[in-house]
Amino acid sequence: MDVFRDLPRLTWRGIEVPVAARTVSFDQEIVRHKYAYRDDELVESLGRRNWRFEYTVPFRQDITKGPYVNLFIETYPQFLRACRDRAEGELVDPVLGTFVVRCEQVSTTSDVNRRDGDDVQVVFVHSPAVEDVDQLGAPLAGLDLAVQEGKTLNTQIAPITDAQLKQLRLGQYVGVTTEVGLGLNALDQLAGFGAQLTAYADRVEATIANYENKLNKLVDTMDKLDDVVTSPQNAPIIRTTKRLIDSLARLNPLSSSGKRLVSFNVLQDVTAGALAADLGISVQDLINTNPGLPLPLITAGTQVVYFR
Repeated sequence: MDVFRDLPRLTWRGIEVPVAARTVSFDQEIVRHKYAYRDDELVESLGRRNWRFEYTVPFRQDITKGPYVNLFIETYPQFLRACRDRAEGELVDPVLGTFVVRCEQVSTTSDVNRRDGDDVQVVFVHSPAVEDVDQLGAPLAGLDLAVQEGKTLNTQIAPITDAQLKQLRLGQYVGVTTEVGLGLNALDQLAGFGAQLTAYADRVEATIANYENKLNKLVDTMDKLDDVVTSPQNAPIIRTTKRLIDSLARLNPLSSSGKRLVSFNVLQDVTAGALAADLGISVQDLINTNPGLPLPLITAGTQVVYFR
């Protein structure tokens, strides 16, 4: 039974070519944690890497079957030009279907005993869009993925109580784990709005910015906790938090533009206009990133966040 007979042909940027050999793979990035006096290692997954497509394409002038005509003289130069283009392109894999990819590598093998052309080894890497989904429909980025990562983080930090932080003389960070949980609730609500989010761009930006600020405080807390009590259990929390911060940075256009979210404690009662001028931002930006500000007069001791 020839199961390959009815499959689509390998196509790159609309150019159909034959395949002599095919290898498709992806990796799971794994970290192994080995602890003294303990059997076996703890294995943690840091995420899945992109699909990698490797083909050997015979550009042989003697191949004239089906749609293949003048493979070496005409199709080969077209294929090379398409591979040298650095932009994304559409690849149709005969087995897995259509992917948006970038060409990573091309190499050519010539054989003096073969006079009708060359074999070309070419490698493509899946290049998904920021809010694309994988072949099984799972989000690669976006609010849904950020919420999933946030729930994983909440599970990890659940055993850390405010009382423990106070006992370790980290009282100034009491409440940070609760803040992270509340921030995730707000993010979860945003994800539930779906397409309606476009009508509330400022609110979305502000919510993401505030949650990002809480996560930065959590990383600071965990680093200080590690200084007091070194524990291998803290490392996964810090890694998860930093991955989540990275996901939020891709969601938030201000964050991805290179601006950094910082906090500021108001020293004296001040109006929103005067405070915004002191911080070098607009009043609207101040309100967007701090939707709960006491207006019209912001009282001394109020903490605000803004992009610098």
